[in-house]
Parts: sequence; structure tokens; C-alpha cells
Amino acid sequence: MDNYGDYILSLLNKKRFIKQWIDTKYQDKPLIIYGNSGIGKTSLANHIFKDFIPITINIDFCKNSKTLDEYLKLSLYKKSITMMFEPNNVYKSLIFDDLNDIQKNDKQLFKSIIKFSKQPITNHPIIYIINSLDNK
Repeated sequence: MDNYGDYILSLLNKKRFIKQWIDTKYQDKPLIIYGNSGIGKTSLANHIFKDFIPITINIDFCKNSKTLDEYLKLSLYKKSITMMFEPNNVYKSLIFDDLNDIQKNDKQLFKSIIKFSKQPITNHPIIYIINSLDNK
């Protein structure tokens, strides 16, 4: 997996950009990955977050009974006991996978994501994955 992600980033000439974004710029703005279905957007997002504990919100989340706010409080903002024993500081990251599908299938979750996206980014890098840029 690492070779795939490194290869794609080098093809796109984005290795340095991603390193800078991971180091500090994620606090300024999230990253958006878009493209056709099945081209590896999720794999690329997971590669970018290889040194993080990724929290993924996707179409399967729609089956969950928790609201987005409840879920983020339990998973993203809460420190786990295993994080205390990590040799390096391992932080959590957030992936919103396929906003187009979420918008079609769970309007309430989509509205919650939009509301969340308007808040300032603090300690967690965020990647939004979409299939097209037709909608803002």
C-alpha cells in the first residue's frame, strides 16, 4: 500500500505538498480528493494518514444509530488508552468518504457534515472524498 500511495503522489508531483499539509497546513484547511469511482481515492487518503488513527465516516455510517456529533465525541475527541503507550505521538485523523453517496442516501448526516465543516479545524487533519465537484 505504501508504494502505491507514494507512487501516485510522485506522479501527481504532490509528495512535498502532502508532507507540508500533514505537518502544519491541515490546520488551515482540509484536503479534498475527488475523481471517478474505483480509482483509489480512499486508498490514497489512507496512505496519507498512514501515521494516524483514521476515523472514517462513509455510507456504512448511515446504518449507525448515533448522530455525527455523538460519534465524533466518542471516537475522534476521546483519547484511547492505547495512544498513551505508542512510541510516537499518534494522532487521529478524519476521512469523510464519498460525500456524494452520503448526500444521496442520508440527508441528515450530510447536513451534519456540512455543519461540522464550517467549524475551525483543531488537532485533526481532515480529508473529504467526493466523486465530482458538481455541488459545493
